[in-house]
Amino acid sequence: MIMTFLIAALSLLQPAEPQEISWNDLVPEGVEEVEAPELDHEKIGQQTGSAETVAELDGAYIKMPGFMLPLDYTERGRVRAFLLVPYYGACIHVPPPPPNQIVFVDTAEKPVESKGLWDPVWVTGTMRVKPNENDLGDTAYTLELEKLEPYID
Repeated sequence: MIMTFLIAALSLLQPAEPQEISWNDLVPEGVEEVEAPELDHEKIGQQTGSAETVAELDGAYIKMPGFMLPLDYTERGRVRAFLLVPYYGACIHVPPPPPNQIVFVDTAEKPVESKGLWDPVWVTGTMRVKPNENDLGDTAYTLELEKLEPYID
C-alpha cells in the first residue's frame, strides 16, 4: 500500500506533456493574424499590431517553435534572456511583430546555449500573460523556460 501511494505521489510531481501550440494560438479570436512583413527600411523599429492576449494561456504548460533572438549574455557567452519570434529576422531586419507575436524568455537562472539567430528552436515551459518592454520589440507574453532544443520537423 505504501508503494502504491509513493508511485501515485511521484506521478503528481512529474509535469504533464506540454500542449504544443503555434503562433496563431497567441492571437485571441477576432483579432487579425499577422504574416511576416516585407522589408521596409522606413519602418524598421516601428512596432505595430495587437498586444491582446489569450487569457487561457496564462499558466499553461506549452511547447512551441520559433527563432531565438538573444538579448543578454553571461561572461561565458550563454544566453540569459531572449525573444522568441515567429520568423527569422524579426525585430532586426523588419519591423517587429506585434507584441502578441513575441515571447520574452528569461533564462537568467539557467542560461542556455545559442546555436545562432537563424536556427529554429523548440521551447517548453510555463506561459505567462505578462508583458515585457525592450528596445527590440515589446512582448505580451513571458515564458518560464524549462527546456530548449533544436527544432526538428
